[in-house]
Amino acid sequence: MIPGLFRDPTSRALRLALDGLARRQEVIAQNIANVDTPQYRALAVRFEEALAQASAPRPAPATLALQTTHPDHRRRMASPETTPAPIQVVEAEPTRWRNDENTVDIDREMLLLAQTQLTYETVVQAMTKTLGWLRTAITEGRR
Repeated sequence: MIPGLFRDPTSRALRLALDGLARRQEVIAQNIANVDTPQYRALAVRFEEALAQASAPRPAPATLALQTTHPDHRRRMASPETTPAPIQVVEAEPTRWRNDENTVDIDREMLLLAQTQLTYETVVQAMTKTLGWLRTAITEGRR
């Protein structure tokens, strides 16, 4: 793969969105599976703030010389493009309390699952379109 090919802001944002939505779907499935487990606390996934940061325009890098005390220091530094953005799994705000202290609201979970699936499909379509533009550029418009 060509280094830096998929490091543009759009690709980073789409990748983060897919990762966050996939994690959200896993957590929703876990919540649904534990709907009858006493004292189970429903979980939620938060990644929108990280997505907003990844989508924000970045200022042009300044051309400052990097001073290191050891030649390996530069190689070991993680670039912002390779550092995974934080996808947080937190306890969901309870909407209903049951006698067994389980906080899973099955109606809310099913709604979130449907929303997550639709959003995931939309992001996949955007990623497909982006890759289609790259393919068109590589083939110079020919098929």
